[in-house]
Amino acid sequence: MRLAVCSLSTRAAATAIAQKSGAKVDDVFKELTDHLVPNARMVPAGIVAVSRAQEHGYTFSYVT
Repeated sequence: MRLAVCSLSTRAAATAIAQKSGAKVDDVFKELTDHLVPNARMVPAGIVAVSRAQEHGYTFSYVT
């Protein structure tokens, strides 16, 4: 299994966390990206990665 993690969404999450905790956005972003699950890779924009993967036969799954 391969996982793509959207950098844009991660940056937005880091911003929200930083605002609530008083931390610096860049520090929170680094913490999040330094501790990804195994086989996860940061991609600039998740929607582009999903589109490209679907062109190669992969399936997108989303769980809430």
